[in-house]
Amino acid sequence: MVKVHLDHATLAGANLTGADFVHGNLSGADLVGANVTGIARFENADLIAANFHGDVMTGAKLDSAHMSSADLSSTNLTGASLDKAKLLNATLTNANLTNATLVHTNLTNAKLSGVTWTGVSCPNGYPPPSPAGC
Repeated sequence: MVKVHLDHATLAGANLTGADFVHGNLSGADLVGANVTGIARFENADLIAANFHGDVMTGAKLDSAHMSSADLSSTNLTGASLDKAKLLNATLTNANLTNATLVHTNLTNAKLSGVTWTGVSCPNGYPPPSPAGC
């Protein structure tokens, strides 16, 4: 599924195991309850205001994705790669980022309360300085 245009699509509950949305447009898409495990690829994708609330996205590839205002609250992003992703104003409340990488990730005004930061590599390439995040 390279370069797909599914902006504002309803993909809630869909099986997207191993899906390839590289350079795709899923802005405003509803992916709540979608199965996005199995190294789903979203590199360079447009995911502005997409809703991933509570999804399991272990190992997902989100490098350079534009995720401003996306809802990733309570999402399991264990081992995910978010290098150079743009998460401005995104909601990551209670997300699990265990062993995720966020090198050069833009978290400006992101909501980060309750995030699990265990083993995270942050925007500066170092672990979070405190439980408050990067």
